[in-house]
This record gives sequence, C-alpha cells and structure tokens, in this order.
Amino acid sequence: MTQTPSGSVEFDMSRGVMISRTLSVDDQVVGAFGAGTLVHAQNERIEKLQQETAVSEKAEAVSKN
Repeated sequence: MTQTPSGSVEFDMSRGVMISRTLSVDDQVVGAFGAGTLVHAQNERIEKLQQETAVSEKAEAVSKN
C-alpha cells in the first residue's frame, strides 16, 4: 500500500515562516493479503506554529521539573 498524503500548507510570507501544515491519508486496498482481505489506512497530522510566549512558558515549566 502506497500512502500518498494530501493536505495544505499555510505560510506567512512577510515573516518567512510556515503557519500550519495538514496532511491526511485515507486509503484502502482490497485483496492486499489474498482473497477476502481488506487493508484500510487512515491518518491525519496537523502541525501549527506556536507563539513564542507559549513555547517559552512550556520550556520553563519543563525545566522546573
């Protein structure tokens, strides 16, 4: 099974950064392991740029532990 993702990418061109990326796969193959079999693959991945304050607060919380 070849998983070819589809999705979208959002850029902030003025800052030169990627804001978000969404990739998804939803595919099925009939007969992948012989007669009467079905393989279904489903996946979604979402990445979003976090603000610097949220990232630094999280880093401080981790360093305190």
